[in-house]
Amino acid sequence: GCWKLRALNGNTLRAAAVGACAGFAGFLVGEVIWRHQGQTHSLTGTDPLGFVGAVVAAIWDAAVWVGASGATIGAMLLAYDNLQGLRGRWNRDLGRGIFLFAVLSFAGGAAGQFVFLIIQNSVTRAAGWALMGAGVGAGIGMLRADAKQTARGELGGVIGGFIGGLMFDSLAATLSQWVDQGDGYYSRCAGLVVSGMMIAAMMRFVQDSL
Repeated sequence: GCWKLRALNGNTLRAAAVGACAGFAGFLVGEVIWRHQGQTHSLTGTDPLGFVGAVVAAIWDAAVWVGASGATIGAMLLAYDNLQGLRGRWNRDLGRGIFLFAVLSFAGGAAGQFVFLIIQNSVTRAAGWALMGAGVGAGIGMLRADAKQTARGELGGVIGGFIGGLMFDSLAATLSQWVDQGDGYYSRCAGLVVSGMMIAAMMRFVQDSL
């Protein structure tokens, strides 16, 4: 009844707060990668690597950035999940988890960027974020060897990542007019915070609801 609904809302809100912090941590880690990658490769055909090389480089850069960010978000959400269910053993499976989240997020980032390069709009961008969310959500269940938790986590991660990705475009458009100086710094920060929040919230909501 009402008590169960309040508990559900409380769990979701707490997860959302942790997810927002995880998203910010993911931004900090991803920003180190972003700065080392340098300027985005041009796809105009004048790039010294050539058009195909520039496409490959763009996909690689996005995959590495998403992989690093997703691994950080996943690690923090795993630690939180451990604290919720394993009597304070927050670091259980953390080493394996970071590797798994990085691999899954890297694959999702590569696939998402490939689709976005073909069709550039807010929906295909959101699809890329959804794939990162799927990797984070499924990864926790895979570490638990729990098929149901894997499926539910993946569903929640997809929904949360997609919503966060859609919101990213709106935030980027707004922030670019006010604070960003053409490098998208604040847009990336806001995007990862919102996506982390939505991924964690929807993962928790789906797990508690189904």
